[in-house]
Amino acid sequence: MTDLDHTAPSGRPDYVAQVATVPFLLGRPEELPATGPRIRDAAAGRAAQVLGRLSGPGARDSLAGLLSAARTARDELTPTGTGPVGEDPEESEANGDNDLAFGIVRTRGPAAELLVDAGVHALIGILEVAADHGSDLDAPTWQRFLGGFDALFGWLADPGRAPAVSAMPAAGPPAAPAPQDALRRWVRGHHVFMVFAQAATTAARVLQNSAEHADPGAAAAAAAATVELMRGCHGALAYAGSANRDQYNEQIRPTLMPPVAPPKMSGLHWRDHEALIVELGRSGPAWQWLEARRPGLLGEFRHVLGEAYDAHRGVCGHFVGDMAPSLLATQRSSRSAVGVLSQLRRVRLGALPTPADPDATAPNTASHTAGPDAASHTTAPAAPNTASHTAGPDAASHTTAPATADPDAASHTTAPDAAAAPHACPADSGTGAPASTPPAPPAAHGEPT
Repeated sequence: MTDLDHTAPSGRPDYVAQVATVPFLLGRPEELPATGPRIRDAAAGRAAQVLGRLSGPGARDSLAGLLSAARTARDELTPTGTGPVGEDPEESEANGDNDLAFGIVRTRGPAAELLVDAGVHALIGILEVAADHGSDLDAPTWQRFLGGFDALFGWLADPGRAPAVSAMPAAGPPAAPAPQDALRRWVRGHHVFMVFAQAATTAARVLQNSAEHADPGAAAAAAAATVELMRGCHGALAYAGSANRDQYNEQIRPTLMPPVAPPKMSGLHWRDHEALIVELGRSGPAWQWLEARRPGLLGEFRHVLGEAYDAHRGVCGHFVGDMAPSLLATQRSSRSAVGVLSQLRRVRLGALPTPADPDATAPNTASHTAGPDAASHTTAPAAPNTASHTAGPDAASHTTAPATADPDAASHTTAPDAAAAPHACPADSGTGAPASTPPAPPAAHGEPT
């Protein structure tokens, strides 16, 4: 423990510390590595240390065994991070208020190391609740949820190999309801989603970089990690939303509304989710290039991405009904929250190539400077060009964004739409609740803005 662990930012709602261990430390997603070699240098040893504990004797025999192993892994990690970032030009007001509402503190230091540590803390947070209260998730969803942690630590430990996902101990049936149960899952599920979103952002960057350097092995490993992490995101969505409508209205919704919610809080502007959406939008040519060399991964990713949207639609419909109109729409529009999510699902999947697309050898105009990590392109087909390499063969500096202090970290602009972010629904205006339920209260900050 360091003094950083006791930081309590001004304005953080009191309820957060009652339902989760905070502050929950995360690095800046803009500083995450974009190449396999940089991940190895930054995080491989740390991630392997954690994975060794989580895969050790007795760790998978029971929930208690896995929780004990995770706590041991946490206690063995050397401290990292040098304090809160503070004023951050990359952070929007909504980004900052979302972090504040969930006890997230952006921290200076190696972003990949901070991601490993955040993963351990997020896992402990889920296992603690399951050990005491069980889980409402069905067995397959629970497995894909916790399987995301195997993908996280396994791929960071060896970014050149597809992560292996092993069976996890069952959570057990849910116990009798306890105070703040739903809110506890809500906050901790968000923590997990942000961890998986950061990891998937990194994997998508490495996929692109590997395709640019005509390295199908590394690209396939990054793609497989992205698939498993998206499965984990699906599980996190289901977990965060595992509440009935009464629990949502009594425990969760008040935290999304004034005076509790910070003023700019918005489910559409999670910083880590925005970074993920940017990278997924950029990764289409790399997926298409990989499909011609390692077929199957693209179709699998499209499937799990669609499932994540379906999970979000299910949570939203469960809480506010299928017909509640979206606050994202104009006043003259009657689009429902579920309808908005359905449209975003179509848009996001439509931006990806399909497995039926022919092999496209996109013209490669990127200039690769010589270096020991640079792949030779004399015999490989032309790779997709999504970045201009000016800082060396291991740096992915995007021409569409300003340079950052770290030549390996891509700077990102805010995505214009939402994908499968778990923060409530993109709509809950209270003006079109189903006839079987009473009218909803005024819209909350965490719902559409």
